[in-house]
Amino acid sequence: FNARADPKELEGKFELAFETFNSTGFKNLQERLLETKAMVIFAQETKVRGEATDRASEWCKIRGWHSVWSDALPGVAEPYSKGGVAILFRSWMGCRRQVIAAPGHAIVAELEIPKLGRWMCASIYLHDGHGM
Repeated sequence: FNARADPKELEGKFELAFETFNSTGFKNLQERLLETKAMVIFAQETKVRGEATDRASEWCKIRGWHSVWSDALPGVAEPYSKGGVAILFRSWMGCRRQVIAAPGHAIVAELEIPKLGRWMCASIYLHDGHGM
């Protein structure tokens, strides 16, 4: 099964796999994206914000992933950040819309998955002892 295959090649053997991943930083998320067979990944604690979000999105795109992000929040001191969430999905899927439900903590996207229609998906980061 080739997760990066064109949907036409998946005829009769399509398996939809979701994965959640607490990355504690973009480097760990990069490694996961290179090895997973999942079609959609819900990432938390990306710690990506500002211009780094654009660079992260481009890195993903080059490797066959589309992505939507809610930037991490500034940390106590620069350059540290906290939180940050993303939904990453294979490039042959579409995204009709996205909403940042709670900055740095929750993003919702309506994905268009061939042969399966529209799916409402959310990546949510809940930090122990803190409300949204």
